[in-house]
Amino acid sequence: MDDLVRACQPLWPRGISIFLSHQARFRNPLSPVDREALADSAAAEDPAVVAIVAEELPERLDRLERGTYFPVPLARAVAGGRAFDDALMSFHYPPVVVDADRCWSWKGQPVAERIRRFFVQHIGFEPDLGVWFVEYRVNDGWWDKCYLDCATTPLVAVQLREEGGAAGGGVVAHLNNGQSDRLDPDSLRLDNQERLFASSAGHGLVEIADTPRFALLRTVSEDCRTVEFAGARRTLRWPDDEP
Repeated sequence: MDDLVRACQPLWPRGISIFLSHQARFRNPLSPVDREALADSAAAEDPAVVAIVAEELPERLDRLERGTYFPVPLARAVAGGRAFDDALMSFHYPPVVVDADRCWSWKGQPVAERIRRFFVQHIGFEPDLGVWFVEYRVNDGWWDKCYLDCATTPLVAVQLREEGGAAGGGVVAHLNNGQSDRLDPDSLRLDNQERLFASSAGHGLVEIADTPRFALLRTVSEDCRTVEFAGARRTLRWPDDEP
């Protein structure tokens, strides 16, 4: 497992991820949760699989397409006599792209609206990798999963509920994926389009929808630097502010 993790590490910054199928789900060795789940995976220790990730993919790094590669079936195909370069793209899945306007596309084509809505309901976030993904159960023996290549967060806080009136009060957001999460009330920031964002406990950055955004901005101070939020005046960061 350690050899596989080390092999995956230089690929990740280049937009290349590795999935191993184990117990009906796809697992990324770089994710701590997935790595724990792969502890009893024979594929994670298979020298042929490790060699693909550690040797074959890095040799082609400059011409590899971004996305997820599946080294286990690729290793089987090569062992069966298929040329590596011929088999490579048969075991590659490009990321679903979410652009700055939150439009979804795959392989350069728009994602159909009904599929986009379905995907949104199944968005998750991997905090250790800082990446959003879509994962859903196809049947009892198979969960499908893909990463999102996001220019902005795909998650929107459609409703906010403040808890407690004191300065230490919290905020619970109802998200567009149907889940609820806590927001950090001291993480409010605007972008160049004056969209409002906040950090969540389990879903990464989320955008605050128009209705709660307008309610917050009605409390903005004269210098436009603070708003009333979760029982206290909170700093409102602007695009030119230092991170």
